[in-house]
Amino acid sequence: MLLLDAAHPPPPNEWVADMDAVGAAGGFVYVIGPFLNYTPGHVSVARAAGKIVLPIIVPGNVPTSSSAVLAALATYGFTGGPVITDLERTSEPPDQWVVELRAFLNPLGYLVDRYGTPSELGKYSPEDDNWLAMWQRTGVLNPVPVLPTGWNAWQFVNDVHINGSTYDVSVIDEQFAGATAPGVDEMTPQQDQTLTHIDQTVDHLFNYDFYESDGSTPIPAIVLHLNRIEDAAKTAAGNPPAAAVDIANALASNPTFVQALAKAVVIETGKAETQAP
Repeated sequence: MLLLDAAHPPPPNEWVADMDAVGAAGGFVYVIGPFLNYTPGHVSVARAAGKIVLPIIVPGNVPTSSSAVLAALATYGFTGGPVITDLERTSEPPDQWVVELRAFLNPLGYLVDRYGTPSELGKYSPEDDNWLAMWQRTGVLNPVPVLPTGWNAWQFVNDVHINGSTYDVSVIDEQFAGATAPGVDEMTPQQDQTLTHIDQTVDHLFNYDFYESDGSTPIPAIVLHLNRIEDAAKTAAGNPPAAAVDIANALASNPTFVQALAKAVVIETGKAETQAP
């Protein structure tokens, strides 16, 4: 399948039209980096059109925190799946940062992958999750090459002009594009009951102060974690205690959530005390 990558995309509907013009299955959006020209609207419009959308982060040489990456992903509507770290001459974060980002995000259902040329990726710890930049030519899309066996993704051409916008184009393995934490298609009655309880808990928690200072905008990281609660139950594979561990680890890593939850506990405790005989 083909995915398009543009630093300066057109508006969402035109972006989808460009995909259709060349038979692309989707595109990449930049959620962290020096050129943030995509909006959450690009993601929602493309998804509504049945397109695959994958996030790219350009950490630079002095990268931001893992929690900031998480918040950016949530803002654009990414709650799991591949997250591409762009590694190139102007974006060379320490190898340890990449390792720590993977350790932070992967337990939450993401899969941190890396983009770069073979020489650039050679500066980092060996991994098998790479998206390789190896341009065969410039400006000419066809013929589209076959993705070599064992490759996840290959950016094979740059600067292809489509309806006035300029794209790099990659051929992507379908499994790589749709990779998420393993789940189950059907739940046992026990899991279904657990999920129902979790749904009720999430609804209850939203009654508390999980909003920005304007009082109406949900804090992205909080919304993400609440969504991950449900996902953890679904991916427990018949083992609710394992889901509980996943939930605890995910939530404990976010201080804002911990503070908000503490406030909820205090409020509920106060209610219990006033209702006590």
